[in-house]
Amino acid sequence: MLTKIRLQNFKAHRSSELEARRLTLLIGPNNSGKSSMGQAVLLLRQAAAGGKNGLSIAVQRKPTTLADPYLYTDNVLIDLGDFGHIVRRGEHEIVISLEGQLDSPPSSGLSAPLRVAFEVRFTEDGLAFHRGGLQFESPLTQQRELRWQWAGGGPARLPLGLLSLSAGRIQLQAIENLQLLGGQTVMTDGTAPPQDLTQMQALGSKLVSAPLSLMKSVHPIFPLRGLEERGSPLTEGPAQNLERMSVADRTVALLSMLAYNLELQEKVSDWLEDLIERRIKVPLLPGKRVTLLSVPPRQKGADSLFTNEGTGANQLPFLLVPIGITPPGETILLTEPEAHLHPLLQSKLSSLLLDLSLNERRQFIIETHSEHVLHRFLHAVASGELSTKDLAIYYFEKKNGEAECRMLEVNEKGQVPGGLPGFFDQSLHEVSDYLEALKKN
Repeated sequence: MLTKIRLQNFKAHRSSELEARRLTLLIGPNNSGKSSMGQAVLLLRQAAAGGKNGLSIAVQRKPTTLADPYLYTDNVLIDLGDFGHIVRRGEHEIVISLEGQLDSPPSSGLSAPLRVAFEVRFTEDGLAFHRGGLQFESPLTQQRELRWQWAGGGPARLPLGLLSLSAGRIQLQAIENLQLLGGQTVMTDGTAPPQDLTQMQALGSKLVSAPLSLMKSVHPIFPLRGLEERGSPLTEGPAQNLERMSVADRTVALLSMLAYNLELQEKVSDWLEDLIERRIKVPLLPGKRVTLLSVPPRQKGADSLFTNEGTGANQLPFLLVPIGITPPGETILLTEPEAHLHPLLQSKLSSLLLDLSLNERRQFIIETHSEHVLHRFLHAVASGELSTKDLAIYYFEKKNGEAECRMLEVNEKGQVPGGLPGFFDQSLHEVSDYLEALKKN
């Protein structure tokens, strides 16, 4: 779960910081820098997962086959061009900082969530510097914190030596790539029992992978979504996620995921029934293809292609499936959930997101232009469903070409003192224009 994002010289952001809470809403005019917050995280994650040392990655389509119908490899998330397209004009350096925490099962050797914080600096698209720290609790060691720092061209500087209570120690090192921490070395005195050595190795693996694991715990739901064909190729096995750059690839992944996972089908059907009074089936078609059917609850009517349910309904599987597979304690970047939805459905969907956030520990960072989405969460504060500590609203605007963001205060009554910038202003202008027009008649 993310707790902070900081950007320097990324696109229009000279210096911006966002404190993420259980529910974080990003509002403001178009082209004000809202999308950049999530894009920076995805770009960094994409580079780290691909073993790259720069943010610019040449994204190219690959040949497709019946067995592998995807247009792009599964680690391709975003394409923002070369370094010159994303660095702030007149600058040569980008800094991205992330903070967050990771759940820690007992098998990891940790007894509490692992806190992660790091900063990465790029100069002319080359990794120039990174530093960070881990905070943790483990019965294997009395040590509770690790810090590292690496500078390009210099030696690794990582004063780590994890002293185990019974088995020995684990040595980690900083390395020259975007995975940030290097391979572990477990050293014992030769008398440690095998189970202690296994625990030490699990602890070392968890710590080494922490920065990349934090980036991978952030899951995007892209703004372009929808079913475009009656059926799609059925892959050899289920997709692991819907985090693919093109709509076509996301559709293939979505249908394969539902086809192989009956429990997920049922969960999404339950949500859809609450939202639009429809359920789903995923039957096979000739030629190793699969389709999505819309099913009336309690068999009241005939099945039909979900594609024919309309543009708004077609958005919902692409929202609900990735939410359904996101583990508790992780983060969902959701762009304009209101797209193509009726105001009542926007409110009902927001209620579902609220319930999932509060009761299933999913974190949402939501970019929205909808008053209905925003008001649902503010009403939740007023009714006592949602604490002000769990909601953050950031207003973005661009001044003299520079993106700025500021957190808006929300009181216990679900009110924003001073009002919501931009939301009611336009309505007031329209009412005034309407009253003036009536006077003329």
